[in-house]
Amino acid sequence: DMEAPCALRVLALGDRVILHDVDAYVRGVKAAPPAAMQLTNNVIIEAVNTAAKDAARNLSAAQSARALVLPFAGAHRRDSSSAQAPYSTTLHAALADAGVTGAMSMQGSASAGLLGVLPLPSGPAAALVTGIRPAGALPGGHVVYSICNVQLQPLHTNELGDDDRQAGEAVVNLLESGHVLVSYNVDLTRSLQKQLGASERKQRTGSGFWWTWPMAAALNDDRLALSWSVRTALGFVSTSHMTLHGAIAGGGGNIWYTLISRRSRLRAGVRFITRGADTDGNVANFVETEQIVWLAVGAEALGANALTEEKRMSDATNGSRDSVFSSFRIIRGSIPVLWKQNNGLAKPPPELETPMWASRVAFRAHMAHVTRSYRQVVCVSLVNLHGSEGVLADAFQRHLALDSPRDCVDSQSEDCLVRLIAFDFHEHCAGKEYERGLTSLMTLLKKDIHKFGVFVSSNDDCTAEHGVNTQRGVFRVNCVDCLDRTNVVQSAVARVALGMQLYALQIARQSKVNSGGEQFDEIRLSLDSEESFKRIWADNADAISKQYAGTGAMKTDMTRTGKRSAKGMLADGVKSAVRVYYKNVVDEARQEAINLITGCAMAARIPRSTALFVAHTVQRVSPGGEREAVVLELHENAMYVLTAEGLRYAYARDGEKALHAWHRRNDREKRPRLRLDFGAASISPLELQFRDGGSALRERFLRSLLAWTRSPVVEKAAQASSSPFRVRVLAAAVEIDTPHFLRNWGLASESQSNEDANGQSSNERLVICLVVP
Repeated sequence: DMEAPCALRVLALGDRVILHDVDAYVRGVKAAPPAAMQLTNNVIIEAVNTAAKDAARNLSAAQSARALVLPFAGAHRRDSSSAQAPYSTTLHAALADAGVTGAMSMQGSASAGLLGVLPLPSGPAAALVTGIRPAGALPGGHVVYSICNVQLQPLHTNELGDDDRQAGEAVVNLLESGHVLVSYNVDLTRSLQKQLGASERKQRTGSGFWWTWPMAAALNDDRLALSWSVRTALGFVSTSHMTLHGAIAGGGGNIWYTLISRRSRLRAGVRFITRGADTDGNVANFVETEQIVWLAVGAEALGANALTEEKRMSDATNGSRDSVFSSFRIIRGSIPVLWKQNNGLAKPPPELETPMWASRVAFRAHMAHVTRSYRQVVCVSLVNLHGSEGVLADAFQRHLALDSPRDCVDSQSEDCLVRLIAFDFHEHCAGKEYERGLTSLMTLLKKDIHKFGVFVSSNDDCTAEHGVNTQRGVFRVNCVDCLDRTNVVQSAVARVALGMQLYALQIARQSKVNSGGEQFDEIRLSLDSEESFKRIWADNADAISKQYAGTGAMKTDMTRTGKRSAKGMLADGVKSAVRVYYKNVVDEARQEAINLITGCAMAARIPRSTALFVAHTVQRVSPGGEREAVVLELHENAMYVLTAEGLRYAYARDGEKALHAWHRRNDREKRPRLRLDFGAASISPLELQFRDGGSALRERFLRSLLAWTRSPVVEKAAQASSSPFRVRVLAAAVEIDTPHFLRNWGLASESQSNEDANGQSSNERLVICLVVP
């Protein structure tokens, strides 16, 4: 597959949008490597102008240029009545298919890449990157950019309404937050170890870290998605030049350091609304952070304080094409059981949503995913062992104990694939005990840090002597939010790993490493570089916290200075107040935008079909405890939940994503509720509250749902049930001028229109009697 283009000429025609790949005018025809020239908005605009001139005066250029055609919704091929799907062709053929002349010289607009297609209420829109800025660098001369401007190009002729503007603005604001990252030469969605260790360099489908994959997949062809949509990651990146303390080794001035974090789009959301795990084992706030160090051969050995930001980035890319490098990964994620935290105005206590047995599937699925991706895992849980957080600490320990062949809680046994170290951070690191408490925790972790090792690029001198070329395990750190306490501990672990990385790259070698690995600790950075390390980790903490909680991280004074200060505690108090505001005012809207981008919700209209069941007097209860009026509709292939904002949540009728379980319950005011668990865990569970009609409406809807679904779980439960049951006959009136489906109810389909004695079409209604258990 070809790499997604970094420069596009956008031609908006009457019934389609044509994306002309002008990548060659940016990097393909240059003699120097691509990274020798940083991509800027002006460079892209100049490339578009040059490409337009070449296409106008040189037919062969248009015949060889690559183009992607995005037909408008409802457009049909000239030789067929079927709807036209996006397709890739040459620019010359694309313009010929459109039946336009003189379009070769059309100026068009400039874009720095295609994200994909976003369904909106009035019709789909192409999401195009129109502004980028350098944010970091990777070994091999690759630049990482943050997206700063996005344009939604309509792919229809319908009039835009308020719902389009609201949904579009919410999505654009999130994409333009500065936290969405893109690189045109390297896959940001996978770590360096995964990219270089895999048999295939290119990934065939969307990674869980490819943030905008649902929009790319909306092209309805994986090949088009992989070759035209840029791979994005939501998270953080920063690069800095580093030097060692004193003249320990030659070449110590050529060290470059990058920290990159990538957030999973699976169970993505905001604090208090998205907690714990889903039934597929995906957890909230799951972030992989990768620490990368490389020795840039040929780079100018200057101190970090002597470089401007532009000069620093240029040296990091231009001087690192022949670099050797090392990486270290560490992850964070919510405690992998089914729990929530929404019963209160400020900071409610955590609550387990289900009995322990109901969380078993989620817990085991999550641990299977982590061990499959990272091999051995040491879980470092920093929640309080007592008080309101104790219920989470206890649940984590009990679940792990059930899956462990031996006691792997606070155990040093190497036979445990997953181990848990439960460390009450607030008890051991309170006040002046911070340094002593953190030191005691690092004493527990150092053996595993050295045992897991770090990834080192293919270099015979590095790997032959030490036998270390892959990281063989990972630390999974969590607190309740996986923000403040987690950041402090992760940065401490990363600092120890940094010494191992420097040693492995042979930048600093005073003596051979003994079996305990203490010599790694003797590798010291210069004072400026030590401050840069702390600053980058604190900035990473703030970025991840803003994405999840809406504010910067707390306790960053510990990360930045290594000490707790009165100023830091005052700042934490302000952040706590802002987080309360976000919880009660802002987070619901942020969650809706995330649901749109990650494909959990759709803003497009329901496909034209007859609703088999409709309920209007129902409220959806969000994980944050908010209630909103929705409309429930059962259709031929899906159940739809329609919100007042025009969003549509679809739930499958059959297959693995169909209904798994249902639970009746009442809220504190005795109002009937119904919780539905679907296999599409990213939009599950669905909790409904029934207003008018109460328990009777709940039972009527549930019985219709159970008769409608083709869920294997429901079918198995029905077959196992031998108890007698009563039936209720319902009648539903269906307009005859709309499609209806009877085959799923075991009835023969009748004509949609009836004729009277004179042969004229009558406007009678077809009545269907549904017998449901």
